[in-house]
Formats: sequence, structure tokens, C-alpha cells
Amino acid sequence: MCYCCLEQFEETKLSKCINCKEEGFICHECILEWSENTDNISRCSICKYEESMLNLPNYTIEMDVSPETYLNGTQPIIRDWDRTMFVLKVSSKFIFYVGSLIVIIILFVYTAEHSKRK
Repeated sequence: MCYCCLEQFEETKLSKCINCKEEGFICHECILEWSENTDNISRCSICKYEESMLNLPNYTIEMDVSPETYLNGTQPIIRDWDRTMFVLKVSSKFIFYVGSLIVIIILFVYTAEHSKRK
């Protein structure tokens, strides 16, 4: 039973706190509503322990991936889908920059060889 809306749900639709035991069950609908008010749904709303919630729903979050975020010693929460999209974005940028660099090197070599022939 969800401690927020007091409705019965199957276990796969409930998140639970490892510290609160039986009192710490909350349904995915309520926890997603809770996520609109907080940026960390892995923190229990009852006992306030960080990273204590299990079986969290997958959801999309805005990530701050600026260098300042990592310099301050904090890392954004990244869910599976967000992690996949992040890797794809970084990979595509890497491929673009490496490809651009290769094209510049080829043009430089071609220009150097072409100028030697004259």
C-alpha cells in the first residue's frame, strides 16, 4: 500500500525505502509527482536518507552536465535511458570532431603535396 495515496498496488509499481521497511512504500505515480518538487527521488521523503529508495520508476530528468557540476564534486543522477542518450550524444560529437580533424589533415597534406609539385 502506498503511504501517500493509500491505494493498493502490485509490488512492481511500488518503490520502497531500505530504512523505513514496511512504512516506506510509495507508488510510482506518487513518486513521480514528488519528483516535480525535488530533484532527488532516491531520497526517502519519510526518513530523508539519501540513495535509500529501491525500485524507482524510469523517468527523464534534465541533467546539468556542465564542468562546474563535476568540479563541485556532485554528479547528476543518470537513469539507464538518460545514460544511453548521454553516451550517444558524446559519441556522436566525438565522431564529428575526429572526422573533422581527419578532413583537415587530409586537406593539409593534399595542399602541401600540391604546392611541392609546382
